[in-house]
Amino acid sequence: YMSGIVGSRLNIRGSGIVGSIGTDGQVLTSSGAGQEMVFEDAAGGGKILQVVTASTTTNANITSNSYTDTNLTADITPSATSSKIYISCQQTNFNSGHTDVRVGYRLLRDSTELWKTGFSSSSTILGLYDNTNFSGTINLGYLLSIQWVDSPSSTSALTYKTQMVNGNNTSGYTGTQNNMGDGVTAGHITLLEIDGS
Repeated sequence: YMSGIVGSRLNIRGSGIVGSIGTDGQVLTSSGAGQEMVFEDAAGGGKILQVVTASTTTNANITSNSYTDTNLTADITPSATSSKIYISCQQTNFNSGHTDVRVGYRLLRDSTELWKTGFSSSSTILGLYDNTNFSGTINLGYLLSIQWVDSPSSTSALTYKTQMVNGNNTSGYTGTQNNMGDGVTAGHITLLEIDGS
C-alpha cells in the first residue's frame, strides 16, 4: 500500500497529484490553484493550418471606370468555420507616357468587398499623380501592398482577388497591373488559414 505521485487511475492503491489519464496530444496542466494536475487538450488558436500562394506576370490592362479583376487571385477552403484567413497581396503597376493617373483598388472575398482605397475620378489616389496642375507626360511604377485578416465563417471554397477602377478611361489611360513593364516582376497573393479556436 504505497503512496505515489500518480493518482488512483494509474495506481488504485495510492493517492497522488495527477487526477486523470491523458490521451494522445493532450498536455499535463493545472486544474486550478491547490488542485490536482490533469491532462487536457492543448490550447488552440493561432496555428497556421494551410498556406496558399499564387502569382502572375499577366497584365490586366484596365480602362473601365467600374471595378475590374486584375488577374491576381487565389482560392482556399477553410477547415473550420472558426478559422481566420490572413491575406497578403503585393501588386505592381506600370504606366508609361500618361498625363494623369487616377485609380483605385479593392480586395474581395468572392463578391464581398473587404478593403478598398478611397477613390475619386478627380483626385489623387494612393499617392499617384493627379494632372490638375501638370500638362506633361509621366512614366509611373509603384507597388501596392495589402495585408488583411478575414473571418469568413465558412468551410466552402473561397476566392480572394484584387480589382482596380480606372478614373481616366475617357482620356485613354490604361492601368497596367502585375508587371513593371519587364514581363518578369509578378503580382503575388498569399492566403494563410489561422486556427481560430
